[in-house]
Amino acid sequence: MKRGIGLTDEDRIPWLLRINEAIESVSEPNVFISCSALKKSYREILALGQNRVSFIYLKCSKDQLKQRLDQRKNHFFNAALLEDQLSVLEEPDLSENCLTVLCGHKTKMQIIDFIVANFCLTNIKHSTSTLLSD
Repeated sequence: MKRGIGLTDEDRIPWLLRINEAIESVSEPNVFISCSALKKSYREILALGQNRVSFIYLKCSKDQLKQRLDQRKNHFFNAALLEDQLSVLEEPDLSENCLTVLCGHKTKMQIIDFIVANFCLTNIKHSTSTLLSD
């Protein structure tokens, strides 16, 4: 990805399985792991055999994503891959255990505060997505 070459499913699956193993090995009730689980099949791998996995989908416009990428310094992700990432993206559906956050022009701290408040207080397993709008 650093060289501007997108990962294939074959590239991602071993990595996703390692994350799943890490989730299984954690005994704490609340642990956050960050990764780009762009496809439903990727999220299914992460949740495989786990009944305590929930997802948080940070939904931003393409322009907002580009702006955030431009602000990153010394990060491995090549911004030229944004189009590729968006073309692969499968937004979570209502069958998935997912909290959707519309980022808009919120600061990182506003987004984090919203996630903590809604993730801890809401049983998202049986609810529709919770949204944060501008």
